[in-house]
Amino acid sequence: MPRSDVYDPDAFAYRVTFAAAVIARGGETTRRFDATGEMNDGEAVTAALVRRAKANPGGNLARNLFRYIGEEQALEHYEETKHLTVRGLTEYAATLRADAQKASDKRQAERAAERSQSEASTAAVA
Repeated sequence: MPRSDVYDPDAFAYRVTFAAAVIARGGETTRRFDATGEMNDGEAVTAALVRRAKANPGGNLARNLFRYIGEEQALEHYEETKHLTVRGLTEYAATLRADAQKASDKRQAERAAERSQSEASTAAVA
C-alpha cells in the first residue's frame, strides 16, 4: 500500500484502505488508525468498510470488522449510503468534511464576535 497520510482531508480512499488493512490483519489500533474515522468523514469510512466486508463475507475484514468499529452505527451508515456508487460515496465523504469545516468556521466566528463584544464592553467600563 503506498504510504499516504490519513490526516490528509482528501485521502478518503486511503483512510478506507488503511483501516481495512489493519482490521483484516487483526492489527493494533494506533493514533493513525483512529484518525481514519476522525477526519469528519468517518460515517463514509465505516460505510465503505462494511461494503468491503459484505463483498467478501468470508474474509478477514468481515470476520474482524465489528471488533474495531461499532456494528449498529456502521450498518446504519452502510444502509444510508448503499445506493451510492463508489464515486458517490467519495463525494459524500467530501460533503461531510465540507459541512464539518463550515460548522467549525461558524463556531470560530461566533467565538471571535463574543470576544470582541466582551472586550468592547470591558473597554467602555474602564
